[in-house]
Amino acid sequence: MRGQPASASTVGLARTLGIFKYTPWPSEYRRTQPVELLPKIALFYALVWALLWYLRRSPQSWLGQLAFSWNGPFPTVGERWSEFRRRQSLYALSWLLQIALVAAAIILVTSVYEPLRASQAFQVVAAFALFIGAGMAVLGASYCALASVKARVFGPDPIFESVAPSQVEAQSEDA
Repeated sequence: MRGQPASASTVGLARTLGIFKYTPWPSEYRRTQPVELLPKIALFYALVWALLWYLRRSPQSWLGQLAFSWNGPFPTVGERWSEFRRRQSLYALSWLLQIALVAAAIILVTSVYEPLRASQAFQVVAAFALFIGAGMAVLGASYCALASVKARVFGPDPIFESVAPSQVEAQSEDA
């Protein structure tokens, strides 16, 4: 056994049993700059707070519309539950199409711009984000499609009605 490198399980067992001495990292590897990170964190927090304040103050601006476009369709008066869920499924599929277009744009940009082609970090983050987004869109679309078919075939398939505020208050007092 001498002269052969130890396997990872052997090294882990030796550390657990205390055979190896603990040696701290050399000083060049220690992270001694947490104070330098605080201004960056504070700036990020301030920018996020300012953006949310702006979006709350002007939800009808183009930035507010862009930020809140994920809400999707709302039910209309007289619409059946199954039809509403079908529209939600189509909305989720439209997000899947947008994600596919963004993926195509990223592929095009990385094929033209050499630093992005060489950047493994960019490719990993982009692929992760696109797969997560596409998965969410597929899950949302399939859930809404199945809910629509279930409501249409097995019921119940209620119709959305307009309710006056006085009726809502009366229902809450009864409960």
